[in-house]
Amino acid sequence: IQDSTNSEECRMQLYHLYRGRAYACHGKYAEAEKDFQCVTKHSNEHFLKGCAHNELGEHAEAHKAFSSSLEHWRGEG
Repeated sequence: IQDSTNSEECRMQLYHLYRGRAYACHGKYAEAEKDFQCVTKHSNEHFLKGCAHNELGEHAEAHKAFSSSLEHWRGEG
């Protein structure tokens, strides 16, 4: 995944997203949730927030974040 800014903040949020997915694959759900929550609370990238909300099962929030990402990409937001 390449984000729009390629900033250090975005790289850290990608790290938390990927690490959270790795934890979940190994059954470490509490650790995974902490990483996903970090992304939803601290990321400025709507796409990454949407991915984290989706992993948490927060599908309505994921849809909002993905819609915001699309609006931003189209120059509407």
